[in-house]
Amino acid sequence: MRVLILHNPSSGTGSRRALVDESERLLRADGHEVSRMAPMDAGAHDAIAYAELVVLAGGDGTVHHALRALSRSRAAMYHLPLGTENLFARHFGMDRHAVTLRRAVANPTIAEIDLGEANGRLFSLMVSAGPDAGVIHDLASTRNGPISHLTYLAPIRRQLSIRPAPLWIEADGTTIVEDRPGWAVVANLPDYGMRANPAPRADATDGLLDVVFMPASSTWRAFRWFLAGRWGTAERHPDRVFVRTSRVRIATSQGATAPAQIDGEPFIKLADSPSDGSSDVLDVVCRRNALRVLLPRTRTHA
Repeated sequence: MRVLILHNPSSGTGSRRALVDESERLLRADGHEVSRMAPMDAGAHDAIAYAELVVLAGGDGTVHHALRALSRSRAAMYHLPLGTENLFARHFGMDRHAVTLRRAVANPTIAEIDLGEANGRLFSLMVSAGPDAGVIHDLASTRNGPISHLTYLAPIRRQLSIRPAPLWIEADGTTIVEDRPGWAVVANLPDYGMRANPAPRADATDGLLDVVFMPASSTWRAFRWFLAGRWGTAERHPDRVFVRTSRVRIATSQGATAPAQIDGEPFIKLADSPSDGSSDVLDVVCRRNALRVLLPRTRTHA
């Protein structure tokens, strides 16, 4: 099998770098044709087109930035988790053991899953607008190298004083939220950071996206929604707005600005008068069977 390992070096120091080395060694020992590059290397997208399997060694951002090239190829992908949350790998049971990857390649089972597309950009996990995106934009502006959960504390503290923007949400042309401040999530997969899953029943094989709106007049109230998601009580809250749809549009009210994030990466800012880096609307659609995923056969325990 032609295997391409795309290793994000900012996610792969110490023992994590050793995991990538061990994975490459085992695959070569099994007779596979293995090449290794960094995602930002010239020719990485061409290499994806040539490969039969792409091993994405990094965090969820590494997966995210490879989606367009993967969707245009017939290569399957596998997430070797080296990041902070590794939500994609968590969902599919991919772990930090080279032998798990080796077993999956030896007896491949491929699943085709949906992707979301927001303003032309593909995502595997979710896109959102509101306080969580504000934290991600803040973090990106100060990030310098690998991060941990503790890295988020300062951005969260700074965002607590910012009032969430009023949002408008349409699902398949029907208005479901009208000029209400809060937090909107459009989920393709159910997994979210720190297991605070706002859409725990999202299914990337049903051809639909799970849209959740959580009204919040302050970022403190949005944080309570975060806790409710982690505790598994958010679904039962009477103020939660939920719909399952193939197409959704999110916009802000006049004079407001709302940051958006995509797969944990900073995205656009929604504004009624767009300027550089902003847009007046977030258009999201589901792309059926757009990604081929190599599934692990079993989890490997240390």
